Amino acid sequence: MPDLVGPLPGPRSRAVRAREHRVLYRGTSEHLAPIVLARKSGFVVEDLDGNLLLDMASASASVPLGACHPRLVEAAITALRR
Repeated sequence: MPDLVGPLPGPRSRAVRAREHRVLYRGTSEHLAPIVLARKSGFVVEDLDGNLLLDMASASASVPLGACHPRLVEAAITALRR
């Protein structure tokens, strides 16, 4: 399922990481992954540059719930609207 359309990290991910270095505390996340994620569905993540990758780092607490399960998304939207 991985589909690389360009280098890792791509230019958009590198640009965001460069901005993070200017405004965020160093060491917050760049050691976890050099890419910046745009979306996730199931076990696939897509970075800002359109590369599709297998998600090998999901938080263990969210794994039993699944990624973007429609009922969980709706519950989150409802809670945010309150």
